[in-house]
Amino acid sequence: MASWGHSEMAALQDICREAPDAGLRAAQTSVVARVGPAAVGADAPAGAAPAISGADPKAIWDDDEIPPEEALSFLDAGSDPRPRAKFSMLYKQAVATEDVYLGTEKTPGSCHSDALVYRVEFPDHALRELDLDVTKTTLSASSSRLRLALYLPQPVLADHASAAWDDRRKLLSVTLPVDSDDW
Repeated sequence: MASWGHSEMAALQDICREAPDAGLRAAQTSVVARVGPAAVGADAPAGAAPAISGADPKAIWDDDEIPPEEALSFLDAGSDPRPRAKFSMLYKQAVATEDVYLGTEKTPGSCHSDALVYRVEFPDHALRELDLDVTKTTLSASSSRLRLALYLPQPVLADHASAAWDDRRKLLSVTLPVDSDDW
């Protein structure tokens, strides 16, 4: 290996100080200028400011993501004197032997759940007193004395839902299969 002296180091510094080709420098600058938070999304012409819609820049949701006013009245309990029924929600997942031993991609997280299970307490009630309504995004269970109205965390297959009443514990269990195509 050759030794480096003062003259070799000075020559190396001169090479590093030389200006690169002007075209190469412009290309490098334009690439660097496009990298950053403003560059995320659709490509815009170089030097163009990102297009801002007429919407509020501090808005969290777009207008199409907010449910209409009549849908929000579903949860409005202001005019309803009935107290809210106590409930719990569980994520249900079908796990088979191959999932455990072959290491499939199922995880215990809620994103791989097969169904949502709601258990609603109706103390001192009979099955005939209960009213249950399930849609793709909502669950409503009520009686003359209690009510529960919820938006669901995931879209469900309402036509395939099932419910069971435990008369001894006065507990309504509602199983809602998750619509994995819509989630």
